[in-house]
Formats: sequence, C-alpha cells, structure tokens
Amino acid sequence: MDEENKEIEEGVGASEPSGAAAATDELAVARAEAATNLEGWRRAMADYANLKRDGEMRMKEMGRYASAGVVSALLPVLDTFGKAFVARPAEDADVASWKKWAEGIGHVKSQFEKAMENAGVMPIDAVDVPFDPTMHEAVMQKAVEGKASGTVITVLESGWKIYDRVLRPAKVEVAE
Repeated sequence: MDEENKEIEEGVGASEPSGAAAATDELAVARAEAATNLEGWRRAMADYANLKRDGEMRMKEMGRYASAGVVSALLPVLDTFGKAFVARPAEDADVASWKKWAEGIGHVKSQFEKAMENAGVMPIDAVDVPFDPTMHEAVMQKAVEGKASGTVITVLESGWKIYDRVLRPAKVEVAE
C-alpha cells in the first residue's frame, strides 16, 4: 500500500505544479485583459471629455453668432435710415418736402417691420382682447362704459413675441 500512496502522492504532486501554472497563466491573461480594458476605458473617457468640450465650444460659438441672421436682415434698414437723414429737408423747406420725407421714414419703418416679421418677431395684438398675463402687463385700470371688465382698452407700450415666446409683454390699460 505504501507504493500506491506513493504513486498517488507523486501523481497529486505532479499535477499541482501544472495546475498552479495553469492558474498563474489564467491570472496573467486576466490581468492583461483587465489592463487592456482599463486602457480602453481611459481612452473612452478622454474621448468623451474632448467631445463634451468641443460641444460646449460649439454651443458657445452658436450663441455668439445666433443673432447674425437677424442683424444681417436689419443692416439694410439701418442703411436706409442713414440715407433718409442725409436727404432730410432743410429746416426752412416747405411743408410738402417735409411730408414727403416723413412718408419715406414711414417706408423705412415698414422695411424694419418686414425684417422683424421675417425673423419671426411679431407684435402682440392687445387692444379689445381679454387681458392675458402671459402677453400683457397691466399698468393701469380704468372704468369704461361698453367694455367688459378685464378687456385691454389701450396699449401704452407694444409687446413683442418671437414665434410663441414672449420677448416683452405689452404694457396695457385694462377696463375695470
């Protein structure tokens, strides 16, 4: 029996080093894979940080130049105003000259309103409509016969919206 135990011990002893070597090899492979994964994760995090930084820079630049389209549309209006003031009649000019000049200023105003409309900027309709706190700012109230309470009766300062967002509420007088 001693021989059998000796063979078993030798067999066990002989298999342990090869099992330990296999475990060591598996551990080395797992460590190499972990290092590769860690390096890939670090690269992905760096790529994400770069992407985030680039996105923030693009957003900041878009914000800086967002108004360029509207400003470009308004430059011709500014040019026309400049021409109108150069062509202003002399102080002692006749009334017809001043009326013609005032009519030209009216055309410049129309040009400006059209440019604003093309940019999506519209005035808020306010007279004879029910008071809407999202569109109007009531600065005065007045009792008026024939007007329902809460009806806007006078616009004191125009309100403006861009598409569906209020830029500035209309300052109004409301019937009591």
